[in-house]
Amino acid sequence: MTAHPKKDPITGELFAFRYGPMPPFVTYFRFDPAGNKGADVPIFSVKQPSFLHDFAVTEHYAIFPEIQIVMNPMGMVVGGGSPVGADPGMVPRLGVIPKYAADESEMRWFEVPGFNMMHSVNAWEEAGGEEIVMVAPNILSIEHTLERMELIHASVELPFFVPDDVEGNGDEDDGYVVCYVHDEGTGDNRFVVMDAQSPELDIVAEVQLPSRVPYGFHGLFVTKAELRSQHQ
Repeated sequence: MTAHPKKDPITGELFAFRYGPMPPFVTYFRFDPAGNKGADVPIFSVKQPSFLHDFAVTEHYAIFPEIQIVMNPMGMVVGGGSPVGADPGMVPRLGVIPKYAADESEMRWFEVPGFNMMHSVNAWEEAGGEEIVMVAPNILSIEHTLERMELIHASVELPFFVPDDVEGNGDEDDGYVVCYVHDEGTGDNRFVVMDAQSPELDIVAEVQLPSRVPYGFHGLFVTKAELRSQHQ
């Protein structure tokens, strides 16, 4: 299952997917607030097994990227090479499917040349649901990324957002972006808190850490009530 499931803050549902080297390369599913898994929605329209690490969810849709970094498991098994490779001739796509779809019949694919998304930052709907806006970093050089695949998590750390008002009454960016930072040169390790509303993500607090947090560490913010509910 993806390391980036999306929780609907209104319904409490959790949306996720899994992907692999055999068809269907992507399978979409969700969990109800009680943790019960719904039916699988296999997505056979994915052309080949690409490196699908993250996706985005809006009020009514789920958005899946299909990028030029592709999985090549036989290359590792047969030739001892890397399990991932590049397909520069492929045109990246974004697939949009209704969030509560029972199958992929309503999925629509949009070509997005040059857009290779590894992580999503946010997504929402505008114009009464007729438009979808997604914010995500783009991998500009597939070849460079593959050359540094063993350092990919060092290059792409995963900050996460902590709302100032956990009840959701403030602005969307009213809160803090927090992240672990490791300095390869000095060995310094810090936990950094930044103002999410500032244009340059101004640092408002830093905590010196006694030990290093591994690269690629994934974080998730939970409220006190959510944490306590895990012990009931």
